[in-house]
Amino acid sequence: MKTIYERLEQIYPLIIDPRFRQHKGLGNEIGFYIFDYDPQDELIVREYLSFLKRKVNTEGSEMRINEFDLYEIVLNVFSEKGYLDKVWVMEKEKGTKAILRHLKSHCA
Repeated sequence: MKTIYERLEQIYPLIIDPRFRQHKGLGNEIGFYIFDYDPQDELIVREYLSFLKRKVNTEGSEMRINEFDLYEIVLNVFSEKGYLDKVWVMEKEKGTKAILRHLKSHCA
């Protein structure tokens, strides 16, 4: 199994590959890359992503990295709908597993 550092080092060559940027994959899918990782590696990933965006998102660059933090997106949606405080209370009272079960049943 590759380390988090080895996996991170594979991102840059992938995203600068013209085939990736021209949507030339198996299904000619749009050019995006999802990187999953163990939560314990969060700070390492954040630091590398910051480095990668500085390296790629330069003036005159043909490409741009846009970061979508799913955790922040979910928090914003819950907040906008007025659910966030209810979720925190429910988690405190019933635990994280109960929250996940509840969310899965309503989001499926």
